[in-house]
Amino acid sequence: MPKIIATGGGKGGVGKSFFSANAGGLLSMVGKRTLLIDLDTGGPNLHSFFGITNPKTGLNDFLSQKSSIEECILETKFERLFILNSKNCSTDLGNIPFSMRNLLQKEIKKLRYDYIIIDLGAGTNRYLIDFFLIADFPIVLFTTDPLSLENSFRFVHKVFIHKIMESVPYKKLSGFLTEGSSVRPVEILERLFNEKSTYYEDLKTNFDKFKLYLAASQTENSSEAIKNIVSFYKKFFGENITFTGSVPFNAEAKSFISQRKLFVSGPKNNATVKGLMEIVKFLL
Repeated sequence: MPKIIATGGGKGGVGKSFFSANAGGLLSMVGKRTLLIDLDTGGPNLHSFFGITNPKTGLNDFLSQKSSIEECILETKFERLFILNSKNCSTDLGNIPFSMRNLLQKEIKKLRYDYIIIDLGAGTNRYLIDFFLIADFPIVLFTTDPLSLENSFRFVHKVFIHKIMESVPYKKLSGFLTEGSSVRPVEILERLFNEKSTYYEDLKTNFDKFKLYLAASQTENSSEAIKNIVSFYKKFFGENITFTGSVPFNAEAKSFISQRKLFVSGPKNNATVKGLMEIVKFLL
């Protein structure tokens, strides 16, 4: 069984694809057979990091039932690093029939790789969260930009509500949410306990097993701000939150992207690559 990493965040432009591509590159460099899956079907760009301009196959061939998922996977110029691109997808992920999305999730889990990294698009839709939650390491990337923080918080809160609904029917849960969408998940657990609800034990077991990971992206001299952000998340969502590290901003990254190269293929003695390395070590 592969270890699955999924990157989400609610807002575009926070560096999810940059992180996914370069983390995949680092994993392959340490001997891990790694697959990148681009599920940002509305604006795919993961293939661009590898100079792939006209992929001969991709996710669309699987969704249209022309090929098996294995047949849609392409090699990259990096040994042990592969990609399932969505450049030619003709529909947004949300418009794919539920049965096909469910099949895609099952097929992903059966693939024979050491690591699979799923790069999700922007948004907080349920279908995105469904794919986010199949991961062993669901990672939310955030920047210190206020709009990014607002969107990442909304995404994380919806993830937790989604997890709660695995144990608690919406009819019961809706009564708790009338106080506002920012209700703390632990408050719902406490109220179920106080009510001696039959849903309490199942939800507590579900919560005890669930972990969500944070990574700061495009940071620049803002260690105190990051510390405060992580502290807020832990206070609001509890010990389910784990901070994995930061990927500092580097102006040279843009030139690598424009040249369709992975940043980690260049010099390793800079803060950005070191930050990526620390997060990858955490995931190993």
